[in-house]
Amino acid sequence: SWYVLGNCLLSHFMATSSNPDDMAKAHKAYCQAEAHGEDHNPDLHFNKAIIAKYKADYEAAHAGFARAHSFDPSLQEATHEIRTVKLFLNYMADKLAFKGGLPTRTLDRQLQGIKGPGATVTCQNKPYTLVPLASLLEGAPAAAGSEGPVAVCVYVLHMISRSVDAPLVYVVCDNAKTAVALTVYNVSTHAVKEGDEVVIPSPSINHCCFTLGGNIVPAVEQQSDNHSTTSSGSTKSDVLNSNTSYDYHNVSVWNARAVLVNNKKIPAERFLKPQLTVTAFT
Repeated sequence: SWYVLGNCLLSHFMATSSNPDDMAKAHKAYCQAEAHGEDHNPDLHFNKAIIAKYKADYEAAHAGFARAHSFDPSLQEATHEIRTVKLFLNYMADKLAFKGGLPTRTLDRQLQGIKGPGATVTCQNKPYTLVPLASLLEGAPAAAGSEGPVAVCVYVLHMISRSVDAPLVYVVCDNAKTAVALTVYNVSTHAVKEGDEVVIPSPSINHCCFTLGGNIVPAVEQQSDNHSTTSSGSTKSDVLNSNTSYDYHNVSVWNARAVLVNNKKIPAERFLKPQLTVTAFT
């Protein structure tokens, strides 16, 4: 069936290829399965949501996990992911708003050494012109007012995600203090660290603007630390139980071999090998 094919393709992506095309094929197979009678399969919606989360499409991921939960409220993995996605986004929004929590003077001092727009950098023997983050065109490796190959130079303010089975997510900014999320695939936590200067050739940026609903998971299913507060002063329970809007930009790096970290290529040993995590639903 289409559902089984989707599972095979997703497993192949996670365990062997790390090729985004395989993940896209898995998503298409799940969509076909959904259109041919599998619409009420909670595992199908859960797996589609896993793909969306991996692609940093958190709106679709949250919706998919919520749909899986609606068809099977006993699916604890979906319950956990609904909670995790929203708290992750809230934490990232806080760090973006406050430039990773660095004091203004400290940030100014750190950004003094960051390469600025107009400079030329060489990545994989090809020259690129540095441009501001704010000039990047959505969905294309190009910038307004620039011709030829472009790159951005950013300072890593904060690491958001450290999961070994998901891309790493950082809060970064350029020397104009424009802060964005940076999602880097298939590298270890040692590849890019807080305080690093990162040059990204042919960057792809996306504007993410959406609202996630609250009260999807009943209070009895939520964890005991919901009364602890976030940096914005809201409790975790407030975040989970209310509609929350997010508005930020994300730069995704699928091929980190072209990236320069502190003027050097990422060493080969800091790239991850594909791995498969298996979860059994009972």
